Amino acid sequence: QRQQVIQFFLKQIAATPAKRNNLWQPSFSSLDAYKVSVREHRSRLREMLGLIQPQPGTPQIKILQESGNFEVKDVTIPIDPGLSARALVFLPRSTDVAGGVIAIPPENKSREEFVGMVQGMTPAKWLSELLEHNIAVAVPIMVERRQDHPLCRQAGDRDRRRLLWRAGFIVGRTLVVVEVQQVL
Repeated sequence: QRQQVIQFFLKQIAATPAKRNNLWQPSFSSLDAYKVSVREHRSRLREMLGLIQPQPGTPQIKILQESGNFEVKDVTIPIDPGLSARALVFLPRSTDVAGGVIAIPPENKSREEFVGMVQGMTPAKWLSELLEHNIAVAVPIMVERRQDHPLCRQAGDRDRRRLLWRAGFIVGRTLVVVEVQQVL
């Protein structure tokens, strides 16, 4: 049975280029023509990934720290009923903000650990350098690979990301998509 499934998938993969060439025919005659020619494909991709058109609500902003050179805010923006995007936002005090960066923490660190805001840690060098150059920095909350929730233990010591990743398929919105929407 296993070999049969493998052969089936290999045949499907081999047939993909011909199918793709028949289905995917973008127009390169102009930017507008290109956008029209890929609109349906983009719409289908959004549907397959579970992306929604967010209806952002009123942001809630809490100032966490103010210093001479920058301020830190905890920003929460509702994007869907029951789902909010949250980020730490570091703003230089300068009136000439030169740009902005969204910094994604690695899967094994919280946003506070990533920027060095945990007691006993020094601020991250990369963050200090960006702020010195008048670059605003947003660090969103992401789901860490931690096994600290009771459900993690019940699921055989699976981490949070794995539990939510599997649950996402059930509801039709994967964890990756939810995190991408929070970042955007």
